[in-house]
Parts: sequence; C-alpha cells; structure tokens
Amino acid sequence: MGVRRGPCALVIRDLFEKATRRRKRVSQPKPQPKLQDDWLDHALDEALIFNQREWDEPRKFFRASGTGERCERALTFDVMGHRVPVEPRVARIFKAGYAIEKSNIDTMELVPGLLGDTQKKVELTDPPIVGHYDVRIRTPRNRWVIGDIKSIKTENFDKLPEQHGLLFMMDSPLLDYYHYKYLCQLNTYLFGAKLTQGFLLFEDKNDQRRKIFWLKRDEELHAIVLDIHKTAWEYASQNPIRLAPIPEGFNPSLSSNNLGCKWCNHRYLCRQLPETAGYEEVRALDAKLRST
Repeated sequence: MGVRRGPCALVIRDLFEKATRRRKRVSQPKPQPKLQDDWLDHALDEALIFNQREWDEPRKFFRASGTGERCERALTFDVMGHRVPVEPRVARIFKAGYAIEKSNIDTMELVPGLLGDTQKKVELTDPPIVGHYDVRIRTPRNRWVIGDIKSIKTENFDKLPEQHGLLFMMDSPLLDYYHYKYLCQLNTYLFGAKLTQGFLLFEDKNDQRRKIFWLKRDEELHAIVLDIHKTAWEYASQNPIRLAPIPEGFNPSLSSNNLGCKWCNHRYLCRQLPETAGYEEVRALDAKLRST
C-alpha cells in the first residue's frame, strides 16, 4: 500500500511538474556578448591595477621589509625605484593579507593594556634602512616586544615548524630559505627600535589557523644583513645611483631556482644589463624591453 499524500504535498508535486514542463518548452537563451558576463570582473581588476607604477622616485635608503634580500644587485634595483606591476589576482592576495593584519591588530586592541602602537617608523643609519613595524605590545612581565603579522596560504602554513618560545633567530627552525626573510625583517625592526624581543604571528589565509614564534634579537643575523646592505650601499649611494654587480653564485640567465633569481622581479632586466650600470642606462633599457 502506497504512502498517502496530504493535500499540501500534492500541490507541491503539481507545481514541480508544471515547472519542469515549462522549462522544457523554453528554448535556451542565445549567447550574449562577453562584456555582459564579465564586465564586473574587469571593472574590479582595473580598479586594483589602475594606479600601479613601473618606477618610483629613487630613494636614499633601503627598506626594512626587504632586508631578507641576499642579492646586492636586487637591493640597488629597489633603491633605484624599479617596480613590476602585479596582476589583479596577486593584488587581491595582498589586500586579503592587509585585512588579516588589521583583524589581528583590532583584536589586540580589545585586550586591556596589550597594544602599544602600530606602524611606527624605525631607522638604522649605517647603512640607512627605514621601516615600520606592525605592532608593539606589552607582555604580562611588562616588557615591550615588537610583532610582525604574516598571512600565508595553507600550503606554506603546513610547512611551518612547531611554534616555539623565546629563541635567538639563528637558532629558530624558521631559519630556512623561505622564512629567512621574515627573521631578517623582524630583527631589523628590533635593532631600529632598540628592543630585544619580538614575535612572528602567522595566520592561514584559508582557515585562520595561527602560529606564534617568540624570538630574540640576534647579533649574528644582523651582521649578515648589514654586510650585504653595506656592499649594496657603495653603489646605491653614488650620484647617479649605480647597480651593484651580480653576486657570486647568482645567475639571472638560468631558468633553475638559482638563489632566488628565478622569482626575482628584476630578472628580465638584470640579465640584459652589464656588470654595473647607471640609473639612466637602466631606465632606458627597461623602457625598451617593456615596449616590445
């Protein structure tokens, strides 16, 4: 014996049957011009990349956020102001990272007495390095520490070591090729702010997992960074600015991952230039390459 259906169920069944018959009678719409489908996508992408520049004004200092760079030539490219605009997808990734940083800072503000300041400028003079740390917070022991907030994709978050308590940076398991730059950046902030302790906070962009690594200012790591930057400054401080030579072991002409050359934004230009070149020569060749 079948299940007895109530009047409501019968009405709903009839509606579905009528809708099915109606869909079969309606022909498929003709394809519309592509603009009607993706105009919003294009508009959003254009808004992200509209104001991207190919060159900034030359600077008289290095950026603290770039102190993990191991190539003196790349550092001089950066001081010259050479930039490579990013595609819209990458620009969206950056914006998502800024949002995660702001979310963490907003949460820190909710903890009474925790947050000191944010985005405060720090400077070193020999050679000149300038940066802005993310946060300065007060620990339960009334010690000021500097923190840097990093948002990373799940694939890279899963490669992080276990979070740890206070260690010198050269003793941290973060001291590998990928995370070395973050240690250099935080270490530079600590020396610039004349503080001895800090932390790196990593948050997974996809599921908001978090790891925090507590770190001590490290003289050995700082000496490595200063040595590279002082060599680069010998060229960057000239008038006009000159490119430093390609360091030993680096080769921008190789397609393999050669000490970072493979991923360097300056590579397409670097490999076309002589051992050292002045600002105007670099600008002229870049204009020629971008126009082809």
